[in-house]
Amino acid sequence: MSKDSVGNFIVKQNDMSLSSAQVIPWLGLKNHQVPVSRGLKLTVSLPQLKDSDLAEMAQSKGADHWLIRVRRNRSSSKEDLGAVSIPLFHRPVNFKKPLGKPRQVEIDIVYMAAYARARFTAKVCPLGGHNLQIAKLQKESMTPLTQTFSVSKLSQVSYHKKVEPISFTSHKLNGGYQLLGDYFVDLAFYDGAKKKVLSNFVTYPYKISVEQEKASKLSDCIPMDSADPESSSDLIKEFKFGR
Repeated sequence: MSKDSVGNFIVKQNDMSLSSAQVIPWLGLKNHQVPVSRGLKLTVSLPQLKDSDLAEMAQSKGADHWLIRVRRNRSSSKEDLGAVSIPLFHRPVNFKKPLGKPRQVEIDIVYMAAYARARFTAKVCPLGGHNLQIAKLQKESMTPLTQTFSVSKLSQVSYHKKVEPISFTSHKLNGGYQLLGDYFVDLAFYDGAKKKVLSNFVTYPYKISVEQEKASKLSDCIPMDSADPESSSDLIKEFKFGR
């Protein structure tokens, strides 16, 4: 890490990796032997900076979190699916001795039907008529446009969507009714208290593409687990409003 002539921190990274992209099966259908997907799981590494650099940036710039943003491009549209924040270190800042740093984060991009609470999606057949399987998923390396962060307190901006904080290393984003498209993951420094982005976004040098979905026949699928105390109306309410 270094500083430029006006005091901005310059952080160069060449080890940002997206280590895996995997299809998530719908576990509630494992006894039906019908392939239906919940979504896809992306595992990304986080830059490992010196403790002294982390403390200095937190104290002087307020940069105490990573902001991880997921974008999707389709032929007709470009979408920002949302972002999650995770602390740069695993304990509140005392500006002297950070304790432990997260090394990677898992982000699940799931279908609308899987965005309900996990206990529902693990037990019941898909809500809303969801029957899609991700049939073709590709990961492609790209040449990065930049691998340098410029961290400045003066150029802080608000992120235009809700940022979900995560204290552990996994989170899920709502991908909608279909997941076809090209996915990109961006990283920036973030002030978790003021909810401000403090640097430019750097894109991981990978493109993840959902190239094909297939519809499965679920004619014998029961809409809900009869042993579950929740009523079907509660499930539908969760599906519509729990996002």
